[in-house]
Amino acid sequence: MREQDKVQQGSVLMHKTKGVNPRGTICPKCRRLGPQVMMGLSDHFGICTACKTMNIGLPPGETACRDCSGKLVEVGPIPDDALLPQYCPACAEDIATSQKMVAEGGVIWECRDCHNSGAFSGEHPISELTRKETGCPSPEPCGVTLSEENCPVCQRGGLN
Repeated sequence: MREQDKVQQGSVLMHKTKGVNPRGTICPKCRRLGPQVMMGLSDHFGICTACKTMNIGLPPGETACRDCSGKLVEVGPIPDDALLPQYCPACAEDIATSQKMVAEGGVIWECRDCHNSGAFSGEHPISELTRKETGCPSPEPCGVTLSEENCPVCQRGGLN
């Protein structure tokens, strides 16, 4: 994009035809719709060949990963109707709690039926059994796949 096509306003680099370029968000964990974000000119994405991270909100022409400076591939504009992943406050807190539980000897769980995930505390019988069966010492990250029969979310009837 030519320099004369860029307009600076506040902290959002304005897109020539889309202005602040508002985009909807969705929580990747609970699938609830979130607030709009202002993309402005930074409406591209790419996948890093080194760390496999998806970089969202890139300016056109960006080729380096924000996390490791690796090369980005599949770089292109984000479709106008795409919802951008952004954790809601409740899920962000849940993820932080799960990470703390795993650091304290718990195990990560994921349900193959409802696709939710979380963590069991280190004292939970599933944590103890999983660590024993896999030989994974605490506090190394360790996980188990559950089904609807033993998933805490499925057992309580879903997210709500």
